[in-house]
Amino acid sequence: MLYFLVKMAHIIGAAVLLGTGAGIAFFMLVAHLRGDPREIAGVARTVVLADFLFTASAVVLQPITGTWLAWSSGYSLGDGWLAASIVLYLVTGAFWLPVVWMQMQMRDLAVAAVATDGKLPARYHRLFWWWVRLRLSGFRGRADDLLADDRPSGHSILGLGSPSGQPTCLITQPERGAWPTHPALPRLIAEPSPRRGQLPRRPSRPA
Repeated sequence: MLYFLVKMAHIIGAAVLLGTGAGIAFFMLVAHLRGDPREIAGVARTVVLADFLFTASAVVLQPITGTWLAWSSGYSLGDGWLAASIVLYLVTGAFWLPVVWMQMQMRDLAVAAVATDGKLPARYHRLFWWWVRLRLSGFRGRADDLLADDRPSGHSILGLGSPSGQPTCLITQPERGAWPTHPALPRLIAEPSPRRGQLPRRPSRPA
């Protein structure tokens, strides 16, 4: 039971990292395009708070739960897919730290513009475009991190195996050569598809 609770926390943490990052990027981009310093200041305050509450918590939680799951499942952190995932996680974190600093700087510049009833300075625009580049790089690293979380067993990225040694995950792939057991499937496979311009043949009624 403890294993599956930790596993669920690990999956939720990955979703929080990706989802919070996407939401923050969307709201900051919309506020910037509208160009209102007052709106940018308000959105930037919320964005910085969300990063510290949600993203930072998930950043701390992910390596703890991931290491525990790998240890419980008998994996070594030096395995190829795990090592690649760890490296990509560190690269993504290296992009995230300056992004948070830039958000705080843009917030302060927008607040100063509101206080003086002026326009956003050129430094704000330079920070914003660097922020966009680093955000996109962080998303790419996070996506590669998820894709690297794969194992020779062929199961999806959502599982790390079970303590008994049998890999388990929330989404599994069927074995090679296995077909879904649907009653209409043999008939659909046996009947050839109609040619172009030809109506499908009606099934014959029983005598």
